[in-house]
Amino acid sequence: MNINKVLKIIFAFFPVLIVGNIFSDSIPYSYTITDTDQKKCYDNFKEIDCPEPGEKFYGQDAQYTGYESKFNDNGDGTVSDLTTGLMWIKSPDWDKNGIINYNDKMSYNEAIEYVKKLNKEDYLGYNDWRLPTIKELYSLIKFSGVDPSGYDGNDTSKLTPFIDTNYFDFAYGDINSNERIIDAQYLSSTKYVSTTMKDAETVFGVNFADGRIKGYPTGPMPGRKEDKQFYVIYVRGNPEYGKNNFVDNNDGTIIDNATGLMWSKNDSGVAMTWEEALEWVQEKNEENYLGYNDWRLPNAKELQSIVDYTKSPDTSNSAAIDSVFQCTTITNEENKEDYGYYWTSTTHVSLHGAQNAVYISFGRALGWMTDRFGNKEIMDVHGAGAQRSDPKIGNPDNFEYGRGPQGDVIRIYNFVRLVRDVSEKQNNVYSEKNISSNSEETMVKNEENKKEGYILFSPLSSTKTFLINKEKEIVHSWDSEYYPGQNTYLLENGHILRTGKVRNLTFEHGGGLGGIIQEFDWDGNLVWEFKYSSKNFSAHHDIEPLPNGNILIIAWELKSKKEAIEKGIDPKYITDNGIWSESIIEIKPKGKNDAEIVWKWSAWDHIIQNYDSNKPNYGEIKDHPEKININYKTLGNKNDPDWLHINYVDYNPELDQILLTVHNFSEIWVIDHSTTTQEAKTDNGGKYGKGGDILYRWGNPAAYDFGNKNDQILFGPHNAHWIPNEFSNYGNILIFNNGQGRTNGNFSEIIEITPYLNLNNIDNNFYKNVEETKISWKYISKYYSDRISGAVRLPNGNTLICYGPQGIFEEITYNGEIIWSYTNPFGEKIDTPNKNNGIKNAVFTINWYNNDYSPFLKK
Repeated sequence: MNINKVLKIIFAFFPVLIVGNIFSDSIPYSYTITDTDQKKCYDNFKEIDCPEPGEKFYGQDAQYTGYESKFNDNGDGTVSDLTTGLMWIKSPDWDKNGIINYNDKMSYNEAIEYVKKLNKEDYLGYNDWRLPTIKELYSLIKFSGVDPSGYDGNDTSKLTPFIDTNYFDFAYGDINSNERIIDAQYLSSTKYVSTTMKDAETVFGVNFADGRIKGYPTGPMPGRKEDKQFYVIYVRGNPEYGKNNFVDNNDGTIIDNATGLMWSKNDSGVAMTWEEALEWVQEKNEENYLGYNDWRLPNAKELQSIVDYTKSPDTSNSAAIDSVFQCTTITNEENKEDYGYYWTSTTHVSLHGAQNAVYISFGRALGWMTDRFGNKEIMDVHGAGAQRSDPKIGNPDNFEYGRGPQGDVIRIYNFVRLVRDVSEKQNNVYSEKNISSNSEETMVKNEENKKEGYILFSPLSSTKTFLINKEKEIVHSWDSEYYPGQNTYLLENGHILRTGKVRNLTFEHGGGLGGIIQEFDWDGNLVWEFKYSSKNFSAHHDIEPLPNGNILIIAWELKSKKEAIEKGIDPKYITDNGIWSESIIEIKPKGKNDAEIVWKWSAWDHIIQNYDSNKPNYGEIKDHPEKININYKTLGNKNDPDWLHINYVDYNPELDQILLTVHNFSEIWVIDHSTTTQEAKTDNGGKYGKGGDILYRWGNPAAYDFGNKNDQILFGPHNAHWIPNEFSNYGNILIFNNGQGRTNGNFSEIIEITPYLNLNNIDNNFYKNVEETKISWKYISKYYSDRISGAVRLPNGNTLICYGPQGIFEEITYNGEIIWSYTNPFGEKIDTPNKNNGIKNAVFTINWYNNDYSPFLKK
């Protein structure tokens, strides 16, 4: 199987499901429903102060905060919604004249053909654009908008549309082309399975001018010759969005695992006004209905999420909803068996007030149309699954022929279906398992967990190292003469092993410069140090204490321009200053200020290139994934000498393997530590028979010519390490995925993968190892930490995260709930040309130690 296709499948199966900060706790599901943005409360006619429980009108939309959209303008004509994982084209201005008007609109058929053209052109760098489904498109609606229906002016600057114009370009209908102000219908790909207007093929659209979903003919509107025209924006990403995953609990409730919502299987059975609907929900909660007392009237987006657009009364003889639900049948105004409208908690505000509320039609969306002779005829005008609005109170008989351009049938008395959250709203988590099933297995949340260990960290702008407990108290601290370079570890004897930053003219502009390792005893006495810094090499970023007392060091190695050209580098990627390669050295401390290098691995010994066929390491990159392409770098300036920028090293004593985080390749690598230094220079020898070649790599297949940016999962990562054997999910790899260079918006995430490492026959299994690697857990941060940072798994199954640039530490449960937070208060203000760049309290990463770790037992 082609690995490029495999990785695309994997990427599609584990889509980027991103959500923003809501309560400070939020959880992205595969179909995360974003909040309606309605922040005001209303009675039957006007805005009111939000009521208290037990009062009239309690429980409406504004009183429940959902998952807010977190939009990011990517600066390239696209907008990413970090809540839904969808990337949108920002503007429907397709003639690119800076004005959105009728000339930019398309018919349904034109829009289908146009997206094919865009994909052939790799529009904005992507070839997987699609016309959005109605559920994808509806994710953008904002009920902070005001319906301008009836507005007879030309100035639209004071009007408020139902879409976020801070991120999306929008225009009302083009009155210069004889359109109405409200003609701002955006097209979806979702066709109605029946017909409207008697026999018209119909497609659904969202009107961001008046805040409705309606079905529209794919051909001409009644009385028109030209096919119906729509504004069009395309979407990509998260192919799971809008797909429900219902489970019948056989207790009167239905869970949608795709959204994290629980629904009542049965509806109210009787129709009622909007005010009565809110009151009915309160009554059900007082009854502890079906064992729960936190039911609510769903908002517009929640209720629309359970519409099944593959069904309709005329095609499936059912409501437009999954058969797992019960829907009360009615006899409609056409004297046919049908299904009702269902209230939402969302008020539909217009220029005339707040007298209407949103409903979803699970049966035919009827209307009274006037024929050319002036006769009124009732028919399905907008389709089952339409979202319209009804007066909150009144007499339906006063609306004999409905309301609006298509005579929408007014009922006022509508049905109710209850909803509640499956569990408390939590933070940004994807799990391979069902989220609701993780709690008992891996999540523990109680007060005693807050005292179970200690956190060690060295602020980047301080010469001190601190050990704190979960009560945020300083347990101990150490002083050094050096700023960190960058990590610090607590040894079993109670000493700390600390990296320090020393001046080095060759490498001084490299991020993460180190150069010295120091060991201090508990009382702060310097007992050993070793400087590894010269004009040709320097330690940087991280070290790894080994069980035998030795230490692994990451080190830059300067290679001249001539050496690099001999290795096959394209000369345009190198300056006269040369290139910095990487090595991993193992040292054995000696005396008080010396060490012996007992083992070494160098990236320079494992180069592949396809630029110069006259060089001995020439070959096809994709045929040698075990090698390192000297002409590849995904981050930074191509001429930057810091080619690989390895920033973290971890060791697995059971496997005798080393795990490297390779920032500038956006990958993690595994290499063999069982080799001799001589074997490590070759592709033979060692426990796995591959010498110093890469045994496993993951995160960016483009680095070895087996993919492109659409296949990339890691973006400038840090802190990849195996989860220790005494902790939850032992053997998995935890990675802080910073998100630097990400194509679908700036966000950071912590990823846990279950690597597949069949090392018995690496030649035949290299790509299978990648194919079978699974993302088993993912947490999307509300902070964007583009550099440094890390995360560690705790014994209780929770995860402790360091947001490096912000200097913030947080403990989250496996389900993503933040239960502890700390902001580093330490550090000195450093005056630099960049005015400190916000690193006053920045921290490279943190290390966790259980309270039964040997140094604490001795104290």
